[in-house]
Amino acid sequence: MFCLGFLLSMAYPRENKINQVLNGGIIPFVKSEPKGLDDLPTETIGEAYQAIKNNYYGFSTLQKETLVEGMVKGMMESLKDKHSLYFDPEETQEFNQTIRGNFEGIGAYVGKTQSGVLVRTTFENSPAREAQLKDGDIITMVNKESVVGLDLELAVRKIRGPAGTEVELQVSRPSENWKAYTKKVTRRSVKVPSVISKLTEDKIGVITIGIFWETTPNEFLTEYMNLTGSGMKGLIVDLRDNPGGLLDSSTSLLQNFIPEGKLLVETRSNEQDLEHKYFSEGPGIVSMPMVVLINENSASASEIFAGAIQDYERGIVVGAKSYGKGSVQITYPLRNDGELKITVARWYTPKNRGIDGIGIQPDVESKVEDADFEKQYDRVLDEGTKALKKIIGGASISSFKK
Repeated sequence: MFCLGFLLSMAYPRENKINQVLNGGIIPFVKSEPKGLDDLPTETIGEAYQAIKNNYYGFSTLQKETLVEGMVKGMMESLKDKHSLYFDPEETQEFNQTIRGNFEGIGAYVGKTQSGVLVRTTFENSPAREAQLKDGDIITMVNKESVVGLDLELAVRKIRGPAGTEVELQVSRPSENWKAYTKKVTRRSVKVPSVISKLTEDKIGVITIGIFWETTPNEFLTEYMNLTGSGMKGLIVDLRDNPGGLLDSSTSLLQNFIPEGKLLVETRSNEQDLEHKYFSEGPGIVSMPMVVLINENSASASEIFAGAIQDYERGIVVGAKSYGKGSVQITYPLRNDGELKITVARWYTPKNRGIDGIGIQPDVESKVEDADFEKQYDRVLDEGTKALKKIIGGASISSFKK
């Protein structure tokens, strides 16, 4: 499994649409007259179609579905909103597999660097592990196409693919003086946990949340209890390269940290039924000192989590400024088995911070340097650990605020 970009969703009860999703809910197609259709210049569309039909010399080779998809894509692009998109039937099928937690790919968490796509973690019994990809490897080319400088979501789409197909990866290994390797990996269906954890020699628990699934809060508590039983003294929640996920997953997890009755996040929209305030219902059982790690790829649901922790001074945020995904999308299925993802609202932190296009500014800034890859040194985790030890030693959260 790879990062999914910023599109994740799952169906929830329809009495409150926003409860369905953060980055895209599924609203059944309603056969009714859309608002404002009378104002749509359908004559112009018809004229354009007739001009193409009568004059384009390759018209006989075209599929009607291709023209329709082109019209829909054009409308979505005219919104000039990078989070409002059209998914064709193939992309929709891939998306629906994803929201059920079934991934067809190589089995790894990845992130973005200036040098390419960073392999953060490979999983047991995964194609990536079997192909001897290592944590810290940097993918520079996919099927002989460069992914250096490419948006992470686009790069991930190139790496993922149907089970049984092969992908050729050009990989640089910084720990071996950037030696280049060519890896041919056969993709397959991979079940990946959303939460993994480890305990350092200093008894610092590190829980990495790769994505916010429906099962994430329970997975988190399981890992947390295991770490507590092993003598954990402080907690680091690693949200780096976490693209977001389900709104309810993020708020459910926050309820373990934020006291009952406190606002967690608020959504605002032009439609009243898309506006909602989410309050903690408790129990707030996680009371130990904590740090949250973020980077430029931490988005959406992960920003909701980091923003609430920061606003209430429940812990400190360490790393680089986050992505800045403060909008809400809902996914509308179409008759051609494609889907539209449309921005319907904005969300705000408990202290009324709108972070869309701005991001969450960390309390302690730390960013990975190129030399860190060669040394296999996790600078951000190290900075977070140092800050956490200060808090454990009695330093106040406010002392880290700028």
